[in-house]
Amino acid sequence: MGDFNLISNGHIDRTPPQHISKSIFFNDLETIGLIDSHRKLNKEVPGNAYHREGVSTRIDQIWISENLSNNLMNFSITPSMFITHSDHDIMEKYNQEVIEDKVNITEYSQEDIDRYWDKLNSFIVSAADSKLPKKQPTNDHICGH
Repeated sequence: MGDFNLISNGHIDRTPPQHISKSIFFNDLETIGLIDSHRKLNKEVPGNAYHREGVSTRIDQIWISENLSNNLMNFSITPSMFITHSDHDIMEKYNQEVIEDKVNITEYSQEDIDRYWDKLNSFIVSAADSKLPKKQPTNDHICGH
């Protein structure tokens, strides 16, 4: 799940509609076998969850594996303006197997969560370090006398 700040289809993922080319990022998600959970259940329904200055977009998305998507029951978006005072709505997805088979739900300790977070954080930082251009320091902020 994420606030990608990207939309994959400007005609149905943005109000008012606007032609926007699909980002390579979404192609990469599909290449590794992930499915847009909202689009799986709602082929042509907007589902915009971000609202600001008269524009609504679907920049917040939940992508899941194809295997999990086969048991996807429901996807909902709840307006959050009066709940969290955010310009991002609340998104929820429900999988049939998780609801019906609670035996397979794993509980994680704080230590487990911290370990997973550290791995994810390390992965993101490593990817950013190797892919993002290095910004050279400048002396623009130094005032001469």
